[in-house]
Amino acid sequence: MKKNGLQVCIFLVNILIISAGYCEETNSTTSVADMMNEHNLLKKRILELEQKLADKKIGQNNDCQSIRQELDELSKRLDVTERKGILDRINFSGELRTRMDDLDYDNEVNGTQGHGTLHELWSNRFRLNMRADINDDLVFHGRLSYYKFWGYSKFEGVFRDWDYATFHIPEGTLHVERAYVDYFLPKLPVAITFGRLPASEGPPYEYKEYTTRKSTWPSLLNDIEADGIITTVELEKLSPIKHSRFRLAYCKVIQNYLKYKNEMSLDDARVMVFAFESELPKISNSLFWLSYTQIFDTAPMWDTPPLDVVNDPGNIGDMSLYTLHMQVNKFKQTGLSLFTSICFFHLDATSEGAVLNIDTDFGSFYYNEVGFYGDRNSGTLGKDRNAFCIYAGINYTLPIPLLKNPEIGIEYNHGSKYWTGLTTSGNRDIRNKLDVNGDAVEIYYIQPISEKYMFLRIGGVWMDYDYYNIMYVHGDQTQSDMVLKNYYAVCYVRF
Repeated sequence: MKKNGLQVCIFLVNILIISAGYCEETNSTTSVADMMNEHNLLKKRILELEQKLADKKIGQNNDCQSIRQELDELSKRLDVTERKGILDRINFSGELRTRMDDLDYDNEVNGTQGHGTLHELWSNRFRLNMRADINDDLVFHGRLSYYKFWGYSKFEGVFRDWDYATFHIPEGTLHVERAYVDYFLPKLPVAITFGRLPASEGPPYEYKEYTTRKSTWPSLLNDIEADGIITTVELEKLSPIKHSRFRLAYCKVIQNYLKYKNEMSLDDARVMVFAFESELPKISNSLFWLSYTQIFDTAPMWDTPPLDVVNDPGNIGDMSLYTLHMQVNKFKQTGLSLFTSICFFHLDATSEGAVLNIDTDFGSFYYNEVGFYGDRNSGTLGKDRNAFCIYAGINYTLPIPLLKNPEIGIEYNHGSKYWTGLTTSGNRDIRNKLDVNGDAVEIYYIQPISEKYMFLRIGGVWMDYDYYNIMYVHGDQTQSDMVLKNYYAVCYVRF
């Protein structure tokens, strides 16, 4: 991770150096067309001089020296125009988020009462967004993301790695969150998107984020980062349905690159998505989404100390998801926005699971064989599962100009016994409320501070579990009375 962070830092430093050089050597009022004309003329003149230099006979040193001096001068000017061309094609924007969370939970499992708190958990997140309009048919999008808890330290081992004592040493999590290209087929209503896709923070996440739609997929269907290919057909150009599109996506969420060595039996996990979206009939600024998703070869459980996987199948089953999402933004200019999402889930489970041993001071002993929401000890291994989740909410803009028209919102979601937020686990909140097997409610207030550039959101999330699986989706479900409360305050600055 540090190596990747260092490479990204080097890239950013190079961009800053290029920018500095450009500011010193180029008039900022120069148009793109003028820059391109100058670039072409310089290249043409350099080629002429190189040819002239090649034609000179040995011994004509004075003439050759003057040509070389002119070549050096023109090359410097050419470097400036090329750097400017790069910067003109790439647009940058950024975001800094500082967040404070306060968590409290009560849990009773098998008659054992548990309680825990975590007060004043601070974190920072920085994002650098990039967009390059390469030409009329090609557009590149990128996002670098950095996330870190305040004072993050490594407490393991004899020597503790204190955050305050590691200045100038890259820490935290820095990675490429998005990097994809949109290719618009000439003269056809078709676009192909490939790379690290815009698959997280989709509708209705933009309400809480106080922004516009930032992802293709509704949050209840998908809120993870994924690499793949999407084909989009603009149906609006072929039918009278406004803003209608058909999407076909293919992703690999797990790829076993060690399989050729026979070091791991894990199967590749593939995803296919067929989706249709449009406006709701006669309602402008709205969204209707209907999709079918097939996930092939869901990954089995891996080692979770003190549990040791001694025999692992290649996968534990296939998943099917059917998703409906409807959303209306600022309905009839009243300031009221609302949404509803429904997702049905079916698991076609395999009859084999991961065989687990438990390590003790007296040796290793058989523990269980676990699959997707089933295990050998309870007699539920290999059983197919059906589940659903309902997610709904409203957002209202308060007509108070003195307070810059703040917003309030309330969201509710319910997940059935075998519902899983497997495809929403990339959620950037401390706890993923869309993963609850029970009920969750969130209430928030958004206060604009500096137009659209800075705002504050405060809120609370209450999650009431009917079931809770400490091994996530592996093994049978356990009834639970756990209640988790998360109060937070978050400040955003965009630039």
